[in-house]
Amino acid sequence: MVRESEWNDILNDFQKMLVVRSLRVDRVCACVASYVASVFGPRYVEPPVLDIRAAWEESSWKTPLLFVLSPGADPAAALAQLAGDVRAELAALSLGQGQAPRAASILSKAMKEGSWAFLANCHLATAWLGQLRGLDNPKIHPRFRLWLSSMPDEKFPLAVLQNSIKMTTEPPQGLKGNLVRLFSNIPEDRFDSSTPTYRRLLFCVSFFHCTLVARRRFRQLGYNAVYSFNDSDFDVSGLVVGTGVKRRLFEAPRKTNNAIFCYFRHRFLFAIINYGGHITDDWDKRVLVAYINQFFNEEALETPYFREILQSNVVTTQHTGVAHQDRRARAGGRWAGCRGRRRPVQY
Repeated sequence: MVRESEWNDILNDFQKMLVVRSLRVDRVCACVASYVASVFGPRYVEPPVLDIRAAWEESSWKTPLLFVLSPGADPAAALAQLAGDVRAELAALSLGQGQAPRAASILSKAMKEGSWAFLANCHLATAWLGQLRGLDNPKIHPRFRLWLSSMPDEKFPLAVLQNSIKMTTEPPQGLKGNLVRLFSNIPEDRFDSSTPTYRRLLFCVSFFHCTLVARRRFRQLGYNAVYSFNDSDFDVSGLVVGTGVKRRLFEAPRKTNNAIFCYFRHRFLFAIINYGGHITDDWDKRVLVAYINQFFNEEALETPYFREILQSNVVTTQHTGVAHQDRRARAGGRWAGCRGRRRPVQY
């Protein structure tokens, strides 16, 4: 019998995993991930950031690109951004009852003109999707691309599934992965040309968004109901912050009526209207309000550092001129802590 004090001295990582397998089957997946990270490195257990540009470069006019959806994932914004970057015309349609004729019209026009067609929620129209033919027609414009999104469904046409480039849009687990993904989706030119005020406030909103998403991992312990926070909520919040920065609403001296009202107004937009629109339980709404009050306040622009939750209690200085690539690396590494508050993040 191994005593608790001898656990780390006698057993190696693999033997510990065997003990967990014998006593707690429900913890095996987490234990295996920890073992792989300790032996091969953490990069083998961290999901890669979805790069739809790389998938588009590998595709052709006769190869559909399929997003396999998961709860809370929405690739529409990232796809629209890519279409704008490569100057491609994008026509999107959410499939459902009675949408088959319109979808066929969009496909026919896109094939002829060389634009992109995005058919979302294909799991709601699997019968019509099985009739999809003609993608190997040489008369199709070479710039044509067909984008699809669907939840996992046993009735999904096998031929379309086998011939398509498949991409999973499952959100990363934890604060670190979500922060890296959010900063990876921000265009570099827009980020580098922004003001330090916008960068600081955007980081506060990013941390707030990632905290809400990560809390869903705890299921009933995290929320009293199931909520589908997605990237659209973050995009809207980022636009609201950007509008406030352009109008110089955050430049009023701290503790003045204008400054207090400005932060109160934005917290109301985030917690009650934007993210709060998903909340149906009063206790969950109290949690959301507590988060936004802690993350988005007057100290966001005046605290010169971010205090991390580490054993060494490391404090890092916030550099206002950090480039986008460096900022993304910090979000995945040292910046994956709480903002400059002396008390821990409420979780």
